[in-house]
Amino acid sequence: MKRYISNSIKSIIALFILFTVIGNTNTQAQCLLDQHSSNKDDAWTSCQTSPNPNAARGNSYWLMYDFGSPYFLADSHIWNANEPTALSKGMKDVAIDYSLDGVTWYQLGTYTFPQGTGLTNYAGFAGPDFAGLQAQYVLITALNTWGDSCASLAEVKFNVSSKLRTEIQLTAFLEGSYNTNTGLMNATQTNYIPLSQVYYDAPYNYSGAESLTSIPTDMIDWVLVEVRQGTPNTTGGRNTQTIASKAAILKSNGQIVDATGGPLTFDLAQGGEYYFCLRHRNHLDVLTNTAITANAPILTYDFTTNTNQAFGSGQLKAMSDGKAALYAGDFNQDGLIQTTDFDVWVVRPAILYSYEAADGNLDGTVQVTDYDIWYLNRSKLGIAEIGF
Repeated sequence: MKRYISNSIKSIIALFILFTVIGNTNTQAQCLLDQHSSNKDDAWTSCQTSPNPNAARGNSYWLMYDFGSPYFLADSHIWNANEPTALSKGMKDVAIDYSLDGVTWYQLGTYTFPQGTGLTNYAGFAGPDFAGLQAQYVLITALNTWGDSCASLAEVKFNVSSKLRTEIQLTAFLEGSYNTNTGLMNATQTNYIPLSQVYYDAPYNYSGAESLTSIPTDMIDWVLVEVRQGTPNTTGGRNTQTIASKAAILKSNGQIVDATGGPLTFDLAQGGEYYFCLRHRNHLDVLTNTAITANAPILTYDFTTNTNQAFGSGQLKAMSDGKAALYAGDFNQDGLIQTTDFDVWVVRPAILYSYEAADGNLDGTVQVTDYDIWYLNRSKLGIAEIGF
């Protein structure tokens, strides 16, 4: 392991990945394999707090690792401060946060670091397991030390999870176009669907370049699929993070496929657990009710089998044939079906042969039947996790 010093920035090359550490540093190189010396210069030490990159942590002692780009992280190994006469400077209780952008932070957990031994062959201890979480930044904040007013940490090694190209087979129905007599959705707007994905504007702001040369005869619409990590909240704000997104094709039988017509795939950490968010431009978005483990090359999830297939209470609508479908009527895409959606419809309540957000039944025409769909679902609230 090599270390480089440039004022307050220390870079660590570990496992052939460049990690950047921001903080007050004073280190020199040491060359023990998976052991640590007792030299005070083989550690990061700070005796002055500074503003934490995670503003919620305030002024504190902290180290931030910037890997240069996002990685799926696995287990870690840590060496605490190991100078024999200054073991009390070692971090004791710490908070570890991670981030994809260095701005929005999520807590991995709080941990107690064992004190260093002061021995020249100090082997450190097993750190937290990130379990395949994707992050570009990891932030370690000292909540207290082993007794000293200064804080010190010798070394951290991060291991990276293997990536698995995974086929995601999702199935979903949209209430607006679902036909209970056939068990299929009516493909009645194929003449009006744009050739390029439609989620480039707010609130989605998706920049993917998915496009078609022609509209398939069984295409219902474009949808947006998001891969989420973290644990969803039942109340309060959103707590999952989007790590990948793709615009995809929803077919009349409910299958969701890639814009090429082939399987929808994502690179996931092998063994990682993920939720999937399905978004549509005028239906209420949904999140899978449970996390799906990436332990096989093909993963399947069917939103149509039961209303409990979506996370949260009553987020799918029961259809008369026993199937479940996404609620129609979120014309302004804010995660709520309410008067503001009616406002979108009433501005242009009669439009022929067009691709419109207020076309709740997706037949290429905005008319009273779209109002009727909205009216039945008015006052329906989406969960916080479908927020942006």
